[in-house]
Amino acid sequence: MSKASNEMRERFVDAYCEHGDARRAALDAGYKEGKYISNQACNLKRQLGSQIQKRMQEKFVDHTPNAFKAMKELMSDSLSDTVKFQCAKDLMDRAGFKATDKLTIEEDKKTVPELEAELVSLVGRDKANLLLNKKPVSKSATANPANLEESGWIDNKLEKHELSDTLN
Repeated sequence: MSKASNEMRERFVDAYCEHGDARRAALDAGYKEGKYISNQACNLKRQLGSQIQKRMQEKFVDHTPNAFKAMKELMSDSLSDTVKFQCAKDLMDRAGFKATDKLTIEEDKKTVPELEAELVSLVGRDKANLLLNKKPVSKSATANPANLEESGWIDNKLEKHELSDTLN
């Protein structure tokens, strides 16, 4: 490529990074107006994409001190608490102190009788029996864990042992 062509391409990158209009950037860079200028501008934008991206990053870096200063001024001088909070949050995020987005769920390890007792407290004994598919139990049966097993309330010996520990 000729030196003149390289200079035009550089001017295209500069102009495009300045205003973002590829057709206008091509004209500003010295490409001739014609019926194919839009296609030529589109091709230039595609061909010079990596140079455009690099130049845009340089521009952002150049403006970073001013942006940081503006954020600090807004954070300290704004009358709006929302603006102050958002500026502080954005600065902390950019400094690497972004809050984690993880949610930790801690669950209690409850035994079956504890869960059943909680269900009874929430919906009542009759509805809990229905939900648990248990046979209805008389009041005398609930006083003695041995009676609970006979009535079908307790399905196995482990539950009987856990229930007697809970009742005692």
